[in-house]
Amino acid sequence: MVLLGRGIRHSLSPRMWEGIFAELSLSGSYALRDVDKTALDAAIADLRAGRVTHFHVTMPYKRWAFGVADTYDDSTVGVTQVANSLSLKGDQIMGSNTDVKAARILFSELPAPPQRVLVIGAGATAASLVCAANEVASTVLITNRTDDRSRALADRDWSVRTVPVLWSDRERHAAGADLIINTAPFGLTVDATPLARWPEGALLYDLIYSPELTPLQRLASRAGVRAVDGLAHLQAHAEATLAARTIAAPTIERMTAIVTTAAGRAPTRWGLLNGGQKSLP
Repeated sequence: MVLLGRGIRHSLSPRMWEGIFAELSLSGSYALRDVDKTALDAAIADLRAGRVTHFHVTMPYKRWAFGVADTYDDSTVGVTQVANSLSLKGDQIMGSNTDVKAARILFSELPAPPQRVLVIGAGATAASLVCAANEVASTVLITNRTDDRSRALADRDWSVRTVPVLWSDRERHAAGADLIINTAPFGLTVDATPLARWPEGALLYDLIYSPELTPLQRLASRAGVRAVDGLAHLQAHAEATLAARTIAAPTIERMTAIVTTAAGRAPTRWGLLNGGQKSLP
């Protein structure tokens, strides 16, 4: 396996996958290919020639991966216009969206599906989480610092009511949500929180992972919020990848131990952000 992206030298994926391969007694390797767009044709040539069996694709190439795939393993790939996994099936490149599949896994662990979801961000990852939220919620709201991008994402052919929210109006709409999904780089490239106060009763699904809690995660932590963090999403992403290849994954407990070893801290999977993993009541 190879992770294809730009600015990915910090990625935890190689350490995590090495642990998974060892746990399952599989012979395999996981490499990083940190390249600019001029090297993408060579990556596809390597896939077609069998020199690479599977690409995981991260930013900024998820939309490019959708475009180069010949076929898709799930209809949601066409709706999101995003693929973050490429493999060769016969003579065709198969595109898959494992962000959607990871979110499905994590949503299935909730005692009840969220009904009103606010998604922060409007990029490729946001499209995937909007898609997954459409499968469980009755209303999905999208807000982004650029309002036109929120409108463009909301205007796609979604299965449930999907509404753009002005960035200036996000706090009011967050107050009525029972799940907040953050896909924007708050706490990474933006040292701020998109919300000034945590909406009562809302859960958090934050795709950002960093060594320390981000400002948004600290806000949720002070409110005692149950949450999924970026490490838990990364773990579920791996579980979805193994399932797609019909490989039985290690138990959640063993997968959590593998991710903890790779990251130096435990993922939060519907637990308390400052207290490790605790199950929902």
